[in-house]
Amino acid sequence: MATIDHWLHHVNSLTSFNAIVWHGTQTSRDLIRDNEFYFEGITKTMAKTNNVYKFEVLLTTFEVLLQDVELLSKPFWKYLVIDEAHRLKVCLYHYLQHTINAHLNIEQAVSVV
Repeated sequence: MATIDHWLHHVNSLTSFNAIVWHGTQTSRDLIRDNEFYFEGITKTMAKTNNVYKFEVLLTTFEVLLQDVELLSKPFWKYLVIDEAHRLKVCLYHYLQHTINAHLNIEQAVSVV
């Protein structure tokens, strides 16, 4: 969490962007979603269709990103910065390996990383 606090400090001190921290329990993230994601009077469908959200920057951890990937896949992200991106590479590698093995008839696959 210290890294997220560090990022939040820099976003707040160097930009005028509205940044939210997407972290904590499921209950606390639900509260953030209900109060910090959408402008009053804008439905979730309208927000997704028009890409209108109350924040410009969402700060989270790799683990929470994986837990909430369905919700976090709805906005159109102009930029995505992931601290510890090497972990994303490992997940992507395993996902692709699983997808290939599940959908292709391959006796032996060799992956070069």
